[in-house]
Amino acid sequence: MKAEFRINYDPKTGFVFNENVENVQPFLFQSFENNLYRFFLKGVILNFKHLVAEYGTASNCTDLISYLYEKFGSGFSSEFSGEFCGYLYDKREEKLFVFANLSASQTVFYHYYNRHLFIDTDLLSLKNSLDKHAAPYSADIEAAYCLLTLNSLPGNLTLLKDVKKLSGGEQLFFDAKAGRVAIEKIEDLSYVDAFSGNKQEAIHTLEDLFIRAVRQEYDFDLDRNLEHFALLSGGLDSRMGVLYAKNLGYSHHQALCFSHSGYWDETIATTIAEREQIPLKVVHLDGGDFLKNIDRLCSITQGLTNYTGGVHSEYALSTIDFSGEGLIHSGHLGDAVLGSYLSSDKKNPASAALYKMIASKRYLPKIEPLLSQLVALSPSEEAFLLYNRGFNFINVGNYVAENFSIAVSPFMHNDFLRFALSLPEKWRFNENIYIEWIRECSPAAANYIWERTLMRPDKVWKTRYGDQLKVRLYHLFFDKILNRPYACNMAPYEYYFKTNLDIAKYFDLYFSENIHLIQDQPLKNDCIAMYQTGGFNEKTMVLSLLGSYKLLFG
Repeated sequence: MKAEFRINYDPKTGFVFNENVENVQPFLFQSFENNLYRFFLKGVILNFKHLVAEYGTASNCTDLISYLYEKFGSGFSSEFSGEFCGYLYDKREEKLFVFANLSASQTVFYHYYNRHLFIDTDLLSLKNSLDKHAAPYSADIEAAYCLLTLNSLPGNLTLLKDVKKLSGGEQLFFDAKAGRVAIEKIEDLSYVDAFSGNKQEAIHTLEDLFIRAVRQEYDFDLDRNLEHFALLSGGLDSRMGVLYAKNLGYSHHQALCFSHSGYWDETIATTIAEREQIPLKVVHLDGGDFLKNIDRLCSITQGLTNYTGGVHSEYALSTIDFSGEGLIHSGHLGDAVLGSYLSSDKKNPASAALYKMIASKRYLPKIEPLLSQLVALSPSEEAFLLYNRGFNFINVGNYVAENFSIAVSPFMHNDFLRFALSLPEKWRFNENIYIEWIRECSPAAANYIWERTLMRPDKVWKTRYGDQLKVRLYHLFFDKILNRPYACNMAPYEYYFKTNLDIAKYFDLYFSENIHLIQDQPLKNDCIAMYQTGGFNEKTMVLSLLGSYKLLFG
């Protein structure tokens, strides 16, 4: 169970606030109300103790939040680092501030019409409020085609045309007295001041900021007498957090790896766990029966992404007993902030990002005008991908984790995120500075093979060599020659689909039972054509749309 909040405003009756924290762990939300303010935050503020020490307030939510708001005004939430969204209502001024963190890792949806305001962390709940109050909305057909093309919705779109979501670093401001609503960008990671020091200084700063972020994450658990739980795979990002935590003296209660049996993610994670004495649970994805969990995942993704992006992690996390466990420590988006979204060592225009976003070209012409508009708003390829792929698609892992605890990553700590993105593209291209940082400051992390390159990450040249030669030859041998695609992917969905006939039967049944939910005839015809003639990926894109329509309109 996760925390939720809902806010409705009617000019005749005023505000109605609702928070649902039933059966939610007390460390997963904060709130207070007095004669001046009403405040609610779902998620975690990891730098809470740091802020208390910095500003000299009492160590409680009421004093700290009140001080920050009175000192910084509307931008007070930018002081928080963590995974959260929330609101503050100033009773004297009748002003409401609804905020998201820098990555919008927890959803906030809103609808404003004729001075009536609806805000909700759950899209279905908001839609039900609109129905109850006879507020206008409609299906967004263009957004539906985005889901059939990009695997996720770009910008602030939802499948409801008149409902938007807060993007990373955004805040909804509502002045009830003036009847004015505005979406404010509190902080935009597209425009970070460039670092002016040398590379050695940059590496040392990355080290210091990462250590601080890891300490804040793990101390959060300790302060609440909770065990340390982490995700561990064969990638770089997860091992960094786990190994730094171990070196800082933290002891993991359990780590989790999920993968097709025998794939590199399992073998590498197992090797790390054995050598570093970390208890590891491995959940095998073999067979892929979890791919039938369409309804479950669509209720989590709320139509924002293809359901397959998080279905394997939801299956794995559901095997864990989280009683007594703290946060879910991950390495979320480490590669992205350290260079993987760069296609060259220079700042490229946002248009260069489009080919990385497109999952199916079948209906691309139907959304090209929208994509052109979004590209024009972004200053670079990396910025476009960070917000539209990293925060809008990869964040599905956070949406899933929120149903069990809260997923955190030291790479997503505000200070680390800002600093990493300030570094020159020529340093971060091919994640070069990532490898140099590891080699200099965390050689233990380089002792183990990197799943992406199938080589140890101890030399910069190995990244390109592994990507362009070794991994391609490996895939050619195992996939094409030996016909063993399961040896080339932690979650070989298409292999499961082709070999587990129950999945195909279930897909066909789900499609036939739900295609009627699409009322727009051209869209319906396109979904039929895409499902009947497309491969696995296109079929699941259609099923994701149908599952989302079933959630919202069924």
